[in-house]
Amino acid sequence: MKKLGLLTICLLLISSMVFAQARPAKQGKSGIKPLNYTGCDSSAPVVYINGAGFRDFIDIFGDNYVQVNLKAGHSYAAETWDPTDQFYNDGGGLPLYVLLESVCGTYDNFTDVTGMDPDLSNGFSNRISWIQASDSLEYIHVSSFDNHVSHNYFLRIVDTTLYNARWSTVVGFSTHYGFLNTTQSAISGTLTLTESGGTQHVVSFTIPAGGVAFKVISAGGDASPGLQLAPNLAGSATFTFVGPAGAIKPDGYFQAVQNGVFVIVPTAWSPKNNQ
Repeated sequence: MKKLGLLTICLLLISSMVFAQARPAKQGKSGIKPLNYTGCDSSAPVVYINGAGFRDFIDIFGDNYVQVNLKAGHSYAAETWDPTDQFYNDGGGLPLYVLLESVCGTYDNFTDVTGMDPDLSNGFSNRISWIQASDSLEYIHVSSFDNHVSHNYFLRIVDTTLYNARWSTVVGFSTHYGFLNTTQSAISGTLTLTESGGTQHVVSFTIPAGGVAFKVISAGGDASPGLQLAPNLAGSATFTFVGPAGAIKPDGYFQAVQNGVFVIVPTAWSPKNNQ
């Protein structure tokens, strides 16, 4: 009888474990508690813009909001996707939208770049990009048009601004930049040169799909339009663009003839965060 009682207890424990393992996961669980903040107000959570994605939960035909601190002159991309679930959308169009709102219900300027490489089309996904005009605390609004299924989805916000620590027209040097477009879409961007004293020189241009745009900063008469500067200047540079993180790969170098020797010195570009 003792053995039978022990066997019965063991079977009950095993059955309980099996049922516990078979129980479906709670909505929104992915190791951490999701934000799932459905109200557009000042108490919406503020998220860091560091390029790292986080997971959240959105209801059927639901809306979620987070706040982000945006800086003037920076470029950003916000993207969201669910790689695990099927989606339904009886109304046509995109099943998911990411929106930028300066205040609730007032949309800021942004461009939908879902189809740019890496292409997020044909899924429960969306991506937007923009160049920020002023310092502002704004809302990222995620809106689901899936009429049948709720989703655990990922949201990632990236500061896509690219930085170069040094350009120069000192002692006959000119600076040469190349901007490679890694996507199959034309991308518009803005190059800003900041002198060590704070004066800025700004030029905007478009980089063709899969192509390269070259820009020369010079005091010798061979500069690109808008980049003919005085001699003996130096400073730093930024490049902002409308597109996904990693869409633009820039490089650069200085060149000059010094004492009859042709000199080339490379200068590196890098993102604010690892993208």
